[in-house]
Amino acid sequence: MLITIKTILPILGALPLLISAAPFTILDAQARYDQYRADSTAAQKVVLAARSTGCTLENVIVRKEWSTLTLQARKEYTDAVLCLRNLPPISPNQVIPGARSRFDDLHAAHINQTLWVHLSAYFLPWHRLFVHAYEKALRDECGYSGGQPYWEWSAGDATPATNALFIEPGGIGGNGEVITHEASTIYIPTVPQTSGKIPPGTGGGCILDGPFANITNNLGPQGPPTVTTAFNYNPRCVRRDFRPTSTRNTLKYENVTLALEPADFFTFSRRLDTMHSAGHAGIGGMNDDLYAGNGDPAFYFHHSQVDHVWTMWQALDLENRLMQISGTLTISNSPPSPNGTLDTTMDLGYNGFAYENGGTFSIRELASTIDGPFCYIYE
Repeated sequence: MLITIKTILPILGALPLLISAAPFTILDAQARYDQYRADSTAAQKVVLAARSTGCTLENVIVRKEWSTLTLQARKEYTDAVLCLRNLPPISPNQVIPGARSRFDDLHAAHINQTLWVHLSAYFLPWHRLFVHAYEKALRDECGYSGGQPYWEWSAGDATPATNALFIEPGGIGGNGEVITHEASTIYIPTVPQTSGKIPPGTGGGCILDGPFANITNNLGPQGPPTVTTAFNYNPRCVRRDFRPTSTRNTLKYENVTLALEPADFFTFSRRLDTMHSAGHAGIGGMNDDLYAGNGDPAFYFHHSQVDHVWTMWQALDLENRLMQISGTLTISNSPPSPNGTLDTTMDLGYNGFAYENGGTFSIRELASTIDGPFCYIYE
């Protein structure tokens, strides 16, 4: 069933944030955001400071905003990503015949689990685990010493063409080549399947600059049940199609603070869904593919920021917010399914072998970034 983008936006999570009702100015919103950010990090550090074993202040990984990293640290990161793209895959060839690297292993995991890890109870905890697995591979297999950086899109300058993440020196490459192209089709694996159109952006072609200009995607596009060929070998360039309006209108301090302030997870997560969708649409190109968008390394910066916002929301009231969850076990509850609980489990397929328990975790175990399989904070 094909529907217009105006109709599909609520499905993607792009719900109105009622910004006009906010009783504060843009400067007030920035000040509130900065305070929330400082308070949430401080709250986690208090917990860590009381520990002498496990995850402590001495061994916690610190994830930082890309623009705060030195050029040398940025190159260390992008070199590690390129390393991951040159390591042999661990996915069995009979399962993922198109995989040619460890990067492809993770690409395949997202494609394979898209059916249930979006717009469901799985969304935030599964993507937290997923980005951690990517970070873990960069560190354990490619010698990277830092944490997964994040794309700070709260600052009102999130338009990709002017954000430090996407420009030189030290960026990850900018917009795709400017080409004539049609609107992108977004496929949502509800039952029945829905789809919608996103208007063309300002690029549309292959990345032409930066450390990832010459990389290829080997898997996708799309995934089951939309197509049956997503895991076949299909090399092609990474495309971007910046849509400045998507980021400029939605990814800003007012909206982030409006998401951080509700005490209930349901309201928070719906507002975060809006910004999550806008970030992918703002980058465009491969990021328009709900299944295979993580073929663009920019995906991991965006999802690190999504996790950052969730972490802030939790840490602002650890006692009452840490163990909150909502949503069912299917995408947009289609088909209807039970609610997720703290005991709902998830895994990363073959990428889970890097964990002692094979990579199966409950939402309860994934609730905190300084417990369970995790030991990281944001600064």
